[in-house]
Amino acid sequence: MPMAVWGAAEAKVKGGKLVRVKLAHDGERIEEIRITGDFFVHPEEGLESIEKAIVGLTVAETKEQIQTAIEGTVAAERLLLIGFTPSDLASLVEEALL
Repeated sequence: MPMAVWGAAEAKVKGGKLVRVKLAHDGERIEEIRITGDFFVHPEEGLESIEKAIVGLTVAETKEQIQTAIEGTVAAERLLLIGFTPSDLASLVEEALL
């Protein structure tokens, strides 16, 4: 079984909010992710849903594919993101995979 590879990225996104992503992958798929920062997701449980939408994606996914997965969860669960966008988050996931 391959060792998990950890990656991280953080940025102050438009509006000045800090968003951090820490993830682990096995070389093929994202196995674990933690999204933190000084932003808000309403309802709060929605952040966990976004993380679940990202886990299982392949490391070869494009930023657009990652963003589509995030946007699908945001729309399906009617989440309100305050301080960051799905595009911001997708960029950080992509950066953490490099």
